[in-house]
Amino acid sequence: MRAHTQGPTAHHCSFQILDMLYRCFFFGLIFLLLLTACQPRTHFVKRSYEAQAINDQTPVDSSMVQLIQPYKARMATEMNKVIGQVAVTLSKAQPESTLGNWVADLVYTQTKTYTETKVDFAVVNYGGLRIPSLPAGPLTKGKIFELMPFDNTLVVVKMMGSDLPLLFHHMAQKGGWPISRQAKYTIQGNRATDMRINDQAFDPDREYLIATNDYLANGGDQCTFFKGKKQLATGVLFRDAILAYVQAQEAPISARLERRVIGGE
Repeated sequence: MRAHTQGPTAHHCSFQILDMLYRCFFFGLIFLLLLTACQPRTHFVKRSYEAQAINDQTPVDSSMVQLIQPYKARMATEMNKVIGQVAVTLSKAQPESTLGNWVADLVYTQTKTYTETKVDFAVVNYGGLRIPSLPAGPLTKGKIFELMPFDNTLVVVKMMGSDLPLLFHHMAQKGGWPISRQAKYTIQGNRATDMRINDQAFDPDREYLIATNDYLANGGDQCTFFKGKKQLATGVLFRDAILAYVQAQEAPISARLERRVIGGE
């Protein structure tokens, strides 16, 4: 009789392959864990700092001075450019001032031009004017940057006449804010009285268009009554509007007190 031998079955071969794959995965995983365990790790141990005072006694870094000198010279040349003339010194004060009247009037004029819209009056917050005066004589570009260093833009806010007293009472509580010549009011205590636009009492059912800056229009300086009101944006920086206004004047700029705001002294 001839003996017959049988090779491994297909089932047996599959089992061997699976067993081999399992072993490879197992040992590969162990190798990976050992490899990562040997990697150095950084742990946060302690944080410390030391304040370095910078004042007039701080030594000058000559390399830094040399680095910024070309830019400083170029900036000085630009800021020292004379763009107009001031006839008489314009001063900042409350409740009304020549500087405030001049700025409010130019906001009114420039905003009307930019939007091609009939604006009823303009208002600027007292704290937004950052220098006490514009001295008589040559007016430089740099002085306008001092007056208005912020990158606020001019906007028109639409407000119903029934809400206007909120704005005027707020200005009275603040001691008087610059307004264009179309508006007038009297301060009695912390309240506004005799409030008028173009010598007319407010029409509660009429919509008024107020030229101002986006800081106030969005509720800044506690102007919460402006929040949610419709706005018409100019896209023009307040400072650029002043520069354009000054450069367009053929005569020296000037302003006078006109009793736009009475009382509050």
